Amino acid sequence: MKILYYSPHPALNLSAQTGYGTHMREMIRAFREAGHEVKTCIRGGEQMPVSSGGATAGNGKRLLKKIIPRFLWRTLKERRLMREDKISEAVLAKAMEEFQPDVIYERAAYLCISGRNVAVRKKIPHIVE
Repeated sequence: MKILYYSPHPALNLSAQTGYGTHMREMIRAFREAGHEVKTCIRGGEQMPVSSGGATAGNGKRLLKKIIPRFLWRTLKERRLMREDKISEAVLAKAMEEFQPDVIYERAAYLCISGRNVAVRKKIPHIVE
């Protein structure tokens, strides 16, 4: 079976040495060991991210968080995530065309519906973890 392993969240990196990173790698490994062909579509990347912001970027963010009310800060973060998910939908659709999987296996992410949208449009089974 051809499985497209999909993670829509822009901050979840496959190479992260955290619980979620280990879980994603182990699921992919298990599918492959079971004889399935697996292609990954990990929006947060598959290499360890390199820090792009220095101390000033962190200080600016901390200052904004102090000035902007918590509910508004959260709303802005959620809107950004939803915009990113629209981009993820196009990336997933392209990966689907290239790989022609039998199923999409998705690592669920808060407010991300791109996997569901593409699966419905392409009429392909969609498993959400």
